Amino acid sequence: MTPAYLRALQAAILASPAASKLAITNDKGKVPADEARAADQSVAEIMRADGFGAASRAVPAWQAKRQLIMRGKWRGIVLASQDADHPAVEAAYAAVALADDARMDADFCDPTAVPLIGALLATGLLSDDDAQMLRDMSATPSTVTAADVSRALRGPWGDEA
Repeated sequence: MTPAYLRALQAAILASPAASKLAITNDKGKVPADEARAADQSVAEIMRADGFGAASRAVPAWQAKRQLIMRGKWRGIVLASQDADHPAVEAAYAAVALADDARMDADFCDPTAVPLIGALLATGLLSDDDAQMLRDMSATPSTVTAADVSRALRGPWGDEA
């Protein structure tokens, strides 16, 4: 845990109306350990629900292709990529090119993926469930723990002089 992470978590907790009400900081004086642990756990749950520290990652494009094949969607995307008159021809072509290169990775949570997924959704080549499945493949959930909250609120942070 870096000092930057702890300070960012501290700032996020204190900025959150729900979390800041439960936050036990050094200026509150001595608090029983059980009470502090319970409060820290509640704050950690709030921060995870708010997505603090959540991120996304690129996954091999072939994994997405495999999932779409299993869902019966890939054939439609391939056919659309070959039909110059299809409204999503560009998006379908990009999806096929991406998936056909075994070296390519894709982050389906990245803002640059939104137009591609949106075009495939708008033309029925993907359903809302399909699009969510792709995003879920790239999602990395928040992992804030009660111990993180305790250090973020009461230290040591590692950047003390």
